[in-house]
Amino acid sequence: MCVGCFRTLEELGRWTRFTDAERAALKPELEKRRAAYLARKAG
Repeated sequence: MCVGCFRTLEELGRWTRFTDAERAALKPELEKRRAAYLARKAG
């Protein structure tokens, strides 16, 4: 997982083929991943 954009390798590979709707649907999951990462990083 990229800790800059929080997409998985599969998502990164398919990103340019995602529709706008697919990208929008993934956005809440990316925010969850970001929050989880920051919480772990903070200890």
